Amino acid sequence: MVRIIAGARKGRVLVTPEGSATRPTADRVRQALFDMLAHAPWGGADLLAGAHVLDAFAGTGALGLEALSRGAGHATFFETDRAALAALRANIRACGWENRCTVIARDVTAPPRIKADQTPAGPVPASLVFVDPPYRMTLPARAL
Repeated sequence: MVRIIAGARKGRVLVTPEGSATRPTADRVRQALFDMLAHAPWGGADLLAGAHVLDAFAGTGALGLEALSRGAGHATFFETDRAALAALRANIRACGWENRCTVIARDVTAPPRIKADQTPAGPVPASLVFVDPPYRMTLPARAL
């Protein structure tokens, strides 16, 4: 069972797709990550307050939704897997954050190109980026 750990939606259970194709970031790992962000000399409560976060390999959206629960203003999610996209959209709806989220059904290593005279959809730029790609793939280097 995956749940939001803290903040406005603390305890909310997140939908996860069947099978092992989507591996949500474990509760303990997310807790440790957000504790580090909150207590780092360059971090603190202001780091998330109103921030636009990008969840690069979203899956269920656990990282981005956790950030929203803790005070981020907007989250953009990149995901390609159909089952994960369905779970992600269900989780956003269950939290009531449709107006605070942008879901891009596209590979984050090949984001949409934005021309100089275009305004991209959704708020930009992201001030905090979560990159937690699937295991056993060459995605970390390609994403960075």
